[in-house]
Amino acid sequence: MATRAAPFNDWLARGFAAVAARTGRGPPAGPTPRLCLVLGNEGGDMDSCVCALYGALLLQALHDAAAAPVQCVPVLNFAKDDLPLRGDVDALFRAHGVDQDALVHCPTHVDLSLPPADALPAGDVAADATLFLVDHNRLGAPQRCWDDRVVGVVDHHADEGHYPADADATRVALGTAVAPIRVVVTPVGSAATLLTQTWRAVAGEVPLPLPALLRSPIVMDTTNFTDKNKTTPLDIEQGGWLETQSGETRAALDAAFAGLKAAKYDTSRLTVPQQLRRDYKHFALPYGADGASTLSVGVAAWVEPRAVAFERHGAAGLAAEGGAYCRAHRPPLDALVIMFASETPDGATVRQVSFLGPEGGAATGPALALAEGFTSADGPTYRQAEGKAAPCDFTDRSVDAGVVSFEQADGTVSRKQFTPLLSKWVKLAFARPPAA
Repeated sequence: MATRAAPFNDWLARGFAAVAARTGRGPPAGPTPRLCLVLGNEGGDMDSCVCALYGALLLQALHDAAAAPVQCVPVLNFAKDDLPLRGDVDALFRAHGVDQDALVHCPTHVDLSLPPADALPAGDVAADATLFLVDHNRLGAPQRCWDDRVVGVVDHHADEGHYPADADATRVALGTAVAPIRVVVTPVGSAATLLTQTWRAVAGEVPLPLPALLRSPIVMDTTNFTDKNKTTPLDIEQGGWLETQSGETRAALDAAFAGLKAAKYDTSRLTVPQQLRRDYKHFALPYGADGASTLSVGVAAWVEPRAVAFERHGAAGLAAEGGAYCRAHRPPLDALVIMFASETPDGATVRQVSFLGPEGGAATGPALALAEGFTSADGPTYRQAEGKAAPCDFTDRSVDAGVVSFEQADGTVSRKQFTPLLSKWVKLAFARPPAA
């Protein structure tokens, strides 16, 4: 497998060297091409990481075909030290021989919370650096200084309507040699499904390296095509095409899925801060007149039952570590939401949600307002976006060391559906600044 990955790794190394030269972290590379950074979301799950790789490969093929001097570089949107926390991603890259030392991470290697000229300060090449988003369609608040550099999107989350492909002359000009690509489709199980479809549509006969690597996030996100709530015909179609391209037997692919699933859910060695960082997203939720104010909310996905987490770390320990995480976060968090998820023996997903604040609990302030308001009978419904009226039904409220927790009646609802509803609720409910 390492031999098959050699050209892939050579290309990764060229991108890593180009970024290092721009940022002063590596030797000058002489005359260098423009950079197009392909950025996954800050949660950094397998879908986001793999789509960053293949999104950059696709754009590289298109630029090369147009003889445009552009180096396309995948960027994983979390610190390099946090890659081992994602056991399934680490195992996947090792299985396919991906050189992890040639991967660019934000902010380890390039800090996209800085404007382009500061993030890539070497020479004047930063002036035309561009950004392409995969597995999200809106930059997080700290990275929005790059908003006018976004030249494309491939994503499967709720469409926030930003970065239109044909309405911004500056953005279109920056995307010279490659027509702007904007593919946002929901619901579909995986962004990798859309990226595969896009590759087939626009890359022509360009060979796809390591097809089983691109197939992996599709099977992980759809539980090997068995999750009826996430799997769509398009996931099955594109995953099936990748299977035929891989040359692997179905038995081998199924065994690989089982191994990756085991690696993903083996988090027993992680500390509370590592668990929170492992699959985390930050949201600046607007409220008040014209959305002039924002609520700083972190939402962490935790892949084990709440009871197991409380038993291992203690409710007081989790509350204290969570409060410290809120205070140390930049910007500081008004509230931290932890979404616990696990599976029953028959494969059903069970979820709990916990709310806490910067003081280590949710007894006062915005965290309590979210815990009690969003989860109330007057809160939103999970299926609003799909036109179905299904109540949230948060049940079995409990308070442990100031952490307010609920059972989630609908275990199919993940962070992808949860956070848009949370944003809508904050906008309506926080008409005035929340109490301190």
